Amino acid sequence: MMEGEYLKRYPKGKHVETALQQANQSLAYIRQEWKNQAIETTDVDLKAWHSILAPLADSKAAKEARQHLKVLQALRK
Repeated sequence: MMEGEYLKRYPKGKHVETALQQANQSLAYIRQEWKNQAIETTDVDLKAWHSILAPLADSKAAKEARQHLKVLQALRK
């Protein structure tokens, strides 16, 4: 996802909140469709997303993204 690349390169960038909002939409969709798209869930690199989100400030959008990741990690098990 382009948002992830932006957040990785510019964790304190001007458009972090916008990128997080878009990432949250994508992560929410992935979360919703996780069981319907079982084969494609292997394409989601949860560890990479965890490292992308780690250096970000604790904004509302960042907390939401981390929550999505936490749920997705639980679904993967």
